[in-house]
Amino acid sequence: MISNLPTLPDGWEWKKLGDVVTEISSKLQASQCQDLPYLSLENIESQTGKLLNVSSAKESNVIGTCSKFTKDTVIYSKLRPYLNKVAIPDFDGVGTTELIVFQPKNNLDKFFLANFLRSESVVNKINASSYGAKMPRTSSKFLKELEIPLPSLNEQKRLVALLDTLFAKIDRSLELLSENITAADLLLPSALNTVFGELGEQWETKTINEIAFVKGGKRLAKGDQLLDTETPYPYLRVTDFTNDGTISTKKMLYLSPDVHEKIKRYTISHEDLYITNVGNTIGKSGIIPKELEGANLTENAVKLVYKNKKNISNKFVYYFTKSATFIFQLESATKQMAIPKLAIMRLSEIQIPLPPLDIQTQSVAYLDSIREKVEILKHVQNDKIKNLKALKASLLDRAFKGEL
Repeated sequence: MISNLPTLPDGWEWKKLGDVVTEISSKLQASQCQDLPYLSLENIESQTGKLLNVSSAKESNVIGTCSKFTKDTVIYSKLRPYLNKVAIPDFDGVGTTELIVFQPKNNLDKFFLANFLRSESVVNKINASSYGAKMPRTSSKFLKELEIPLPSLNEQKRLVALLDTLFAKIDRSLELLSENITAADLLLPSALNTVFGELGEQWETKTINEIAFVKGGKRLAKGDQLLDTETPYPYLRVTDFTNDGTISTKKMLYLSPDVHEKIKRYTISHEDLYITNVGNTIGKSGIIPKELEGANLTENAVKLVYKNKKNISNKFVYYFTKSATFIFQLESATKQMAIPKLAIMRLSEIQIPLPPLDIQTQSVAYLDSIREKVEILKHVQNDKIKNLKALKASLLDRAFKGEL
């Protein structure tokens, strides 16, 4: 299958996978295995192969046929092989027929096999050979044609133990880095609550209605459609609103000139603040970039148009909408129904502490600095995570070249 195979160390040899495993193709009807543990693809964690929330076939409401496996087998998901779902069960059970079940022969350690199947080069080969556009799959026939570098059984076990030790250290480092990111994510909310808590004690509050006109967006008339070809008239939907308070243009949709003419009054400026008021994203807020000035606004959001722009910092009000003070009032004002809705009148009654403009500006500068520090911290941690994941892949690659 693979020509020009790399030279291996003494004592190693290339073998076709099909020569060192037996495929277990036994199937059971669901009625025969109700009390056995059952594995769906969702029970297998991508990349790691950890088994998650395993229940019985009966509890999983399984119908049809199931693949049978034992604790001596390695199971591989043939659906979407790029997800890299390889598991080593420590129990006998059954699973979805999307699982390929391999029983290693006496000269192959099951943990060595699992590491081989998880290695980046093998995942890439399998993924490149998969068929089916929407639901790509591989086949046991293809897998059994793969060439596996095979040392002695003792060497396999040594490499598995070494990789386990190294991976455990890497995984612990990855956990710590993830904890650092979680901690960094708490810095801005903490700063927001401190700033607006202190301002609420020191300065008078105003209702949103006192400082701004609250105006709704506009839905398209029946029969009118959005376009995915660019026109001068972008239409901002909730899906375009980002978590960091701006607009994503990646999947932007547009209006034709005729449709725009019908709703041309329902636009938004970069001097306004948008806030969603319908659905599960109620309260999502932000400021549009200047290049989207005059874009049309969805009916599922409102805009705040300030009555006196000289006395109001738009960014200050934006930061307020991220504070616990705003969120508490927002939740109290939201009408709970199948599709939650926040009436314009209720939003207008939310109160905001409003110091003089210079203090608003100072508060924004402070919060901007915290936000920037958080992004830097997260960027550094994410770079380290990326490097550690690359190290894992490199260690696997070296292991199967006999370099560890």
